[in-house]
Amino acid sequence: MSTYLQIRAKVAEYGVRGIADCHIAHVKAYWGLTRGIAPTRFDPLRRVKPCPASKWGPIERALRELGHLK
Repeated sequence: MSTYLQIRAKVAEYGVRGIADCHIAHVKAYWGLTRGIAPTRFDPLRRVKPCPASKWGPIERALRELGHLK
């Protein structure tokens, strides 16, 4: 399993900047790659900073190249 730092570095190779951990977590949760909702999350149905559509594709691509998605 790759770390968030490794995923962020892979996305940076594509020329995309400003990737936050919450953006990566949003994409990973969509694909079922997380263990669940964080206990410190205020509202389990709402994200404070969801992943923007412009960054969704590069994050998915990085996850595929790192072997998380097929």
